Formats: sequence, C-alpha cells, structure tokens
Amino acid sequence: MSKVFMTVVGTSNYNETAYKLGDAEPITNRFVQKSLLTLLKNKGEEFDKIIFFITNEAKEGNWKRYYRKNKYTGKETIYENEGLEAFLEENFPGKYMAVPISTAENEEGILSLFNNMYDSMTEGDEITLDVTHGFRSISFLFFPVISYAKELKKIKIDHIYYGNYIEDKTPTEIVDLKKYDEILDWSNAAHNFIASGNASEIKELSDKRYNIIDNKKEFSEANTVSKWLLNLTNALLTCKGANEQSESIAVSAKKLIDSSENLKKSPRYKEYVLYHKLIEHAIESVRGFSGVKSHYELGLQAAEWYKNRNLVQQAYTAMRETIISFLCSVFGNEENADNKDFRLDVVTDVLNTYVKEKSKKHDMDKALKNLLYKPVFSENINYRLVCIKMFDMLEKIDCDFIRQLTDTRNKINHFGMNKNTVTISKDNLERHYEDTKKFIEKINAGKNEILTDEQAMKIADQMIPDKTNVFVNFSNHSVVNWSEEQKNAAAEIVPGCKIADVPFPQVNGSADEDEIQRIAEKSIQEILSYNPSAVMCQGEFGVCWKVVSALQKMGIKVVYSCSERKAVEKQTENGVEKTSVFCFARFREFR
Repeated sequence: MSKVFMTVVGTSNYNETAYKLGDAEPITNRFVQKSLLTLLKNKGEEFDKIIFFITNEAKEGNWKRYYRKNKYTGKETIYENEGLEAFLEENFPGKYMAVPISTAENEEGILSLFNNMYDSMTEGDEITLDVTHGFRSISFLFFPVISYAKELKKIKIDHIYYGNYIEDKTPTEIVDLKKYDEILDWSNAAHNFIASGNASEIKELSDKRYNIIDNKKEFSEANTVSKWLLNLTNALLTCKGANEQSESIAVSAKKLIDSSENLKKSPRYKEYVLYHKLIEHAIESVRGFSGVKSHYELGLQAAEWYKNRNLVQQAYTAMRETIISFLCSVFGNEENADNKDFRLDVVTDVLNTYVKEKSKKHDMDKALKNLLYKPVFSENINYRLVCIKMFDMLEKIDCDFIRQLTDTRNKINHFGMNKNTVTISKDNLERHYEDTKKFIEKINAGKNEILTDEQAMKIADQMIPDKTNVFVNFSNHSVVNWSEEQKNAAAEIVPGCKIADVPFPQVNGSADEDEIQRIAEKSIQEILSYNPSAVMCQGEFGVCWKVVSALQKMGIKVVYSCSERKAVEKQTENGVEKTSVFCFARFREFR
C-alpha cells in the first residue's frame, strides 16, 4: 500500500497566483503543483510516489522550463531549468516520475492514455489527485480510470484537489473535490442494486457516511433504512419467503418502509441528497413486498423481481414454491402453506405424481389409486379428499410447464447434474413466469368447479373401499396345509381374519425384467381385489420384491413366514431314525 500523488502537466502559460489550502499561509507560484505539494508537505503529509502525467508538448514547456509571455507586449521570456522537474528534484528526489501520455485526440489516444494512468496505479494505493492543469479533457479521464481501478485494484481516493483560479482574484482557493469520488461510489452502488438487487454497497456507503459525521443521531435513521434494505435484498437473494422468519421478505419489507418514513422526518434528510435519492429509488423498487400478502402473492411478486434482474435460480425456486403455496391455499387454507406435512406430503406429492404420470401418458385413474393407497392418504380422510380434488382440477388445466419448471429448478440447484431437456434462457424464464401466472389465474377463475367433499368422497369410496379383514396368502403353500399356530399368528395380525389364497405364479428362469414387471403387476391386481389388511408374500425374489414394494407404498402390511428346523426321532425295526421337520415360528414384517 502506497501513498501516491498524481497530477497532469498542462501546456498553458500559467499566471502566478497565491494558492491557499485551508487555514495555511498561501504560497505564491505559477504552478499549482508546486504550491500544493509544498502546502501538503508543510502539513506533514508525505507521499511514497509522485506521478506527473506529461504530454510531449508539456514536456517541452512546463516540465523542463517554462515560458512567460508579457500580456501587454506579447514578448515571451524562457526560464531554463525552472520547470516542474527542477522543483521535484530539489524537494522530492527519488520519489517522482514522469509518465508520458498521449493528447487523447482520438479513440486510440484515449485508450493509450487510459492504460498509462491505470498501469501507474498499484494494488491498494491511497491516491491524492490534482486535476487543476490537465491538458484539455485529460483530467476528465481520471474519473473513469478511478472507478475502474477502485474495483480491480482496490485503490482508495484520499483527495481530489483543484486550484480554482480566477484572474485578478487572490488568493486562489485549492478546493477538495472528494465529493465527486463519493458520487462515483453512489453511482456504482445504484447500478449494482438495480442490476442485481444487492444492497451491500449501499449499506457500506451508509456506514461510511455514519462514521464520519459528528452528530450520529441525526443519521441513525438512514443507517436503519440501509440495514433493512440490505436485510430485504438478502432475504430475496436467499429466497426467505416464509412469514414467520424474523428477517423474511415480508418482515424486512415492512421494517424498511416504516424506517424510511421516520427517515423523512430527519432534519438533515435533504442534505444527504446522494443518499436519499438512491434510497427513494431503491424503496420504490421493493415497496410492493410490504403489507399483508398471501404466500403465493408474495412469491409471484418475488419471481417477477428475480426475473427482471435475470436472477434465474431464485426465479425458478420462487415460481415452483409459489405454485405449491397457491395450491395449499386453494385446497386447504393460507395457514396450510406453512404446514410442512401438508405442503410436502400432500400437495407437493400429489402435484409431482400428477405431472410425472401425465407426462408419461400413464393411466391417470391408476396413478390416483396408487397415490390414495399411501398411508398419508389412506389414514387421513381430509388429505384423501384434497388428493382427489387436486387430481380432478389439474385435469382441467394445462400444467405441462410445471415439469419443465421443476426440472430446470432441480438442474440449477443440483449444479447441472440433473437431466433437463429445456434450455435455461431468458426467453424460457419469461415463458415459465407467464405460464405460472396463467396457471394461478385459471384455477382462481375455476374455483367453483372444484369438487365438493361429497363428490370427492364418492370417488374415494369407489377407488379405495374400506379394508376387509382378509389376510392374503401369496405363496405356493395353500392355507389348507397351514398349522394351527400359523393360522393363529395370522389372526393376531388381522383379528378375525379370513385367509385367502393367491397362488404365487410360475416364473421362468429366462424371464427378463419386463416379464418380471408384468407378472408382478398382474399379481398385485389379484391381491388388491381382496382389499386385504395384510399379505404374506413368499416366492421368486424378483417378483416378490416388486409386489412387496408396491403393497407397502399403499399402506398394506406385508409379512413373510419364519420356520425352525426340529429333529424328530422315530423307532423302527432297524433302530432309531432321525428326520428334520420345519415348524412355523412366526411372521416377520418386511422392513
């Protein structure tokens, strides 16, 4: 980190004047750099490097020597070895350097000048600029170079000095234009916020302003506004949509609006024009998040906010979760959107199942029936009715886009490891956002078409009649050969049960996976025809595994028989004969 002084040498025939900086005694000279460097040195300010940017014209004139023209006669007098170089060699030997630059008369010259200025700055430099005598527009170029270097080289601007010379007025005040640097900072903060929705730079500048003023109480509300603006944008960027979170989107938005109203009452509010102009714009862009809103309305607004800033990951997450929140409110109530079990195990499962089965053109009645056999639906009548109502409503509207939306969200969130045939692009993001809005609008418009509880119950009774007390024996050993112990064990699982035989099919050793699947599906249908409370399953491993998995997903208990081998001795003519007998021991559940 170095303390650096930078200035530009002009070509003009400057008039002598007394330059004044603050309360120090003025120093008379025709070069502002001589006066300024001397004034700063007298204040105890030292520089590690002093850089003069010099055009060829300035080198011939004010660097090595200088010319003085009599304004009355027009005669020029040349003063050899009295230019800036001689002054620097005498007062700052070994610290100064002259950097040749072009006159920036065309695009090539401007880029060359930019490079020379930028390359003269090193990482972390603390720079003091003098822009008084810059040749033509060269001083102006300092500001974009500064902006660039502040980002890439992390430089810091200590001062920007300008000698405000007015003919026949003395002394000439040297003013600090550091405010221009602050304007650049606020401009960059505004751009960053508008482009990305990130308010961290606004908060940093607010903290910086707060730390340098004397009466901190007068700026405390501004700091509070910056805090809640940052909290809000952080909540948006990390998708904190749940209302109960202390720093959620909705909570942070309300806190921001409340604190901004208090800020306007501050006696110094209008003084901080750079701050309040940007804050007013920032607040206007997020004002819609404040106030009481439903989960899905907040989510849809957040999705639009993300989309407008091309925040793709957050936009897809918001759209997906907004659809779930909306369905929770339609088929339950607003509180259900915060109910994890209802949100995930009911609404999300039903939506995922419907979209997946529909995309594969499967039998949707069968898909619904399989879903209803799951314990969460078979054991809760209210959830069962929600499942049926959702399936019926989804059949009436176009929801194919949800598969694309979900796949895209998953692909992004899993670092591209999930397959997705839909290109992630701004056009597709726009289309999926519009599809999400239409989906919500169509269901809202068709709420009167949602099945009543009575209609849904009728469908449920047809698809899943109450379980019987049947215990299915799915094996090659008929119940007629069961011992009393085995029958009694079945009755302990299903009290007062009737045991029904479903013969385990013959499975050819050459059968492939497709054949195994067909055999298993046929067996499952035969077993389900009894609407059993429990099933004993024993047979060929492949079919057995598929049958057990399917039945368990439907909430049906599946067991297998356990036997023990016992030795039996029998007296014969040839002596004692020992044989092994397998005796039933117990049923054990597949887990």
